[in-house]
Amino acid sequence: WLRAVDAGHFVHLRIVCGVAAERKLPGKPHPDTFLAAAHDLGVEPSRAAVFEDAQAGMDAGRAGGFGYVVGLDRVGQRDALYAHGASVVVADLDELGGKR
Repeated sequence: WLRAVDAGHFVHLRIVCGVAAERKLPGKPHPDTFLAAAHDLGVEPSRAAVFEDAQAGMDAGRAGGFGYVVGLDRVGQRDALYAHGASVVVADLDELGGKR
């Protein structure tokens, strides 16, 4: 979804399915892929943010102890994303106030 929301320029590291499979990292709602990315970046999870559009991603971000969990509501599930642990839910990343 990074391309869909034109956010690729914000991302320094991605652990895609192939890498996750190579490392035998379980998928969401387990936080392992997010924790591996934080580790690879040398960042404590509590000082990192997770950006996700799935309820399981909210669960994984919270379970991993991430400092901020951003829910991207693409299909009208704002309340569910909050219920699953989102710190904030936005329909568009521009709502976060960043400049491109």
